[in-house]
Amino acid sequence: MKHFVKLKELVENIFIVACSAAAGVSGKRFCGELARVAKANVFAGEEVQRTFGSDLQGILSGDVIDSFEGKIFEFGISGEGKPLDSVPLLK
Repeated sequence: MKHFVKLKELVENIFIVACSAAAGVSGKRFCGELARVAKANVFAGEEVQRTFGSDLQGILSGDVIDSFEGKIFEFGISGEGKPLDSVPLLK
């Protein structure tokens, strides 16, 4: 986690689109600690994530993040996590 301290005050939101990043106690602990250390909101899902061909062009160009599969969580800078109905998309 010490490497993520470098993100402090450089980013406002971190979107983890890796599979099952917020799954289980350990996943939620990781996401919460990342949010706390980086002083940024962390968004992550509990389920395996999929990307479809139609999403790839926007993702690879850095313009968009595709939607999350399954339950999504937001971890605030305090490290506390809460489930969300949807995640804000960046453009």
